[in-house]
Formats: sequence, C-alpha cells, structure tokens
Amino acid sequence: MLPFLAFCLQAAAAGQAAPENEVLGRVAGSALVVRLEVPGFTRDDKTAKLLQKALGPRGVVVGAIPSELVMLEVVVDPESGKHLSDAEWRDMNLQGSGNDWKYFATGGFLCGEVAILIEGSGSHDFHAFAVRGGHRFDLHLSESLSSARGPTVPRERFERLVAGVRLGLVRLGTWAQMPPAALELMDAALRRTVDWKAWLAEQEKAREGDYAVPFATGELLRFLGGKPGEQAGAYARAVRLLESRKEPTAPDRLAHAASEDGLALALLDDGQAEKALPHLEAAAKVAENLTAPVRAALAYDLARVHARLAHADLAISLLKKSESEAPGALGRAKTEKEFEALRGTKAFQDLLNGDRGNQ
Repeated sequence: MLPFLAFCLQAAAAGQAAPENEVLGRVAGSALVVRLEVPGFTRDDKTAKLLQKALGPRGVVVGAIPSELVMLEVVVDPESGKHLSDAEWRDMNLQGSGNDWKYFATGGFLCGEVAILIEGSGSHDFHAFAVRGGHRFDLHLSESLSSARGPTVPRERFERLVAGVRLGLVRLGTWAQMPPAALELMDAALRRTVDWKAWLAEQEKAREGDYAVPFATGELLRFLGGKPGEQAGAYARAVRLLESRKEPTAPDRLAHAASEDGLALALLDDGQAEKALPHLEAAAKVAENLTAPVRAALAYDLARVHARLAHADLAISLLKKSESEAPGALGRAKTEKEFEALRGTKAFQDLLNGDRGNQ
C-alpha cells in the first residue's frame, strides 16, 4: 500500500474551464499528475466509490462511464526495489492469473485484454501498464458480462483512451495554468527511460529562446532527484528567457515564478540559503496577480529560507501569510526540517494553537 499517495483532483485555473472530457489525478506528495480524456466519466457512482475505498490511496483516478456501463481506474505504485521494465510490470500483474490474456501495445503502454464468463456472469477487462518517473501505472477498463450481455467495448475504444493519457509535473498552480509546451515536453521526457536528459538538451539547442525547455528540464530534475547544481542551471536559463518576454501571459508568469522558486530551492538544498532569498522574493513579485494557492506556496518556501537563516519573526510572519492565502502551511511546518529550531518557541506554538494575529 502507498500511505503517501492520495487521490486529488487538479482544480481548474480561475476563470478557465477545464475541457469537458478532461480527467486529472495527482500522486499526492509529489508533482506528478495524470491527465486523461474520458467522455461521460463520473466519480459520483456507488460502485466507483466502493472501488475507491477498496483501492485506497493507490487509486489515483477511479470512476465510471455510465453510458458504456464500464469502470475505469488508474492505479499507481511507487517503484520499490528493482526497477521493472514495462514488460516485467505487465507480466507481474497478468502472468499466472490463469486467464488467456491477449497482449498488445498502444500509446506507449503494454496492454492486455481478456473476457471471462462463468456460470452466467463475468467481465471484459483491459489493462495498460507502464513504468514512468519512478512509478508503476496500471490503467484498467472493465465492463460486466452476463449470459444476456456480451462484450460491447471494442479494443479501439480502449486504445483511444490510452492514447489520451498524459503525464506532467505541476509543482505550482494547476494543470490548466501550466504552459502547454512545458507539459508536452514533460510527458515526452517521462516516456523516455534513460536518455531523457540528452533528449531535452537536444530540444533546448533546437528550440533556442523557448523557455519551456529549460523550465521542463528543471522541474524534471527536481522531481527525479537531480543534483542541485543541475536544477539551478536549468531554472536559471528559464528565468533569463522569461525575463526577456515583453508581454508575458499568465502561463508565462506561472513558469517564471516556478523557475525562480525552483532555483531558490535548489540553492537551499545546496546549503546556500542567503542566495535563495532574492529568487524567492522575485518569485513572489511575479506571482502577485496569480492565484492564492501559488502565492501561498511561495510564501511558505520563503518562510523555510528565513527559518534556515534563523530569522524567526520573518519565518513566522510568512507562515501566517501562507496560511491566510491557502490553508496547509501550518500542517507542513509541523514536520518540515527547516522549522525544527522554531518548534519549541512560544511564537511558533502560539501560531499552531490558533494565534494568527499581526498578519
């Protein structure tokens, strides 16, 4: 089981409606988001709710398509122990089941299909397997069968569903707020198992002046545990390109704020907290007209840096600001290592106990 995974919808950006068929699920505790296009999908279904409860936090997306009488779930496990190939992950799940699975590949996933009918009841199941970004994915589509109802969902329907799967990293903001080009690059890079860095380096040379490439590179390096110096270099290149934009769009501003924030966090990880401060201050300025959750996240990161520098009053003030913008900062601060020295102080305890004065 995955205690740190939880189902979470990505809220649409303020003033922007999500596409009608768009379904999003996040691996909680990380920036990894799964996007699908599923006409008629709903989570408001009794069977779907029971299935979500049974799967627990492993069920990143769980629901039904009532018009087709089918269930859909995306189950995600973190890699543990040996890294598995897509084929090994598929075989671990399907081989030995005693069923006559028909194997096929589509949309970058390795898949299986089976129809089983025993004593008048059964199911028609499709699975799509992939190992991406340190996680193991299983996309499952299932319809119930009976003596009066045979399989109705053709393989082509499942293939269209799998073809619409996208993976992206959304560390600040929402999927709808992110630059589409950066999301496309992230998805393409996450599909590459060993050469994603070299591929992105080639993209950066070929797309000179496009901030989406170094921004996506920085986010991937941060997510996949790249060295702080590598992260800082990618984010710094993105910042330089973003600073030169004369009329930045909202996605540009989000990428700019996230790049300054990512650069600051890389410096913080590298023990250079003082150098991180101006980048977080720049990020906060860029994000003034962005949504409250983005401003809250940046205020929280700024609080972390001030706490590392033993600026207790500033750190506590910024925690208050973050919590007022979007709840969650205080819960995180209870365990974040940067706030360890503050936890025994009266001011910090008062804050945790509900004293939000002097905001």
